[in-house]
Amino acid sequence: IMIDDEYEDSIVGTPQGGLCGARHNPPCSVFQDEFLSLISLKCALGFKYETDAGAFKRIDTFFCDYGLSEKKISKELCDSWCRKRSYESESNHCNRVSTLRVFCRYLQSLGYPVYVPTKGLTKHPPKYDAHIFTDDELARFFMAVDANEFFETYDIKEGDLMYLAPEDRISIW
Repeated sequence: IMIDDEYEDSIVGTPQGGLCGARHNPPCSVFQDEFLSLISLKCALGFKYETDAGAFKRIDTFFCDYGLSEKKISKELCDSWCRKRSYESESNHCNRVSTLRVFCRYLQSLGYPVYVPTKGLTKHPPKYDAHIFTDDELARFFMAVDANEFFETYDIKEGDLMYLAPEDRISIW
């Protein structure tokens, strides 16, 4: 919250106090008040929101660099922000676009003329499906790997990185 041209901790914040990190690095674009009010709202609802506050600061900096002087967000501006960077992972791209979408929806709820980026602009990274092996599966796996047939099938010979001398192979089964 701005008091006498300085940002102060708000009463509304995280249980740890403060305005979820926005106080130390306040926004500066035409939407500075809206960024802070959205962060305050999210914190009041119990969200930690420090990571998103940092993401909002990057959007805010982009708005300043873009020369945004009116409180409206065009499709052109959104497209420019939403373009995938060559160095960016799919996950980071998805998070960056999602954060702008959240902010634009918030602005839209306040009545500002904004374009809200549509869903489907990003590829969601594949989900990792962990498999927990049973004792039986582990036993069969190690039996197969330790068996001489494994080394013969894959033509693994002494000097290969995967080679294990027969006397060093486990043979408890």
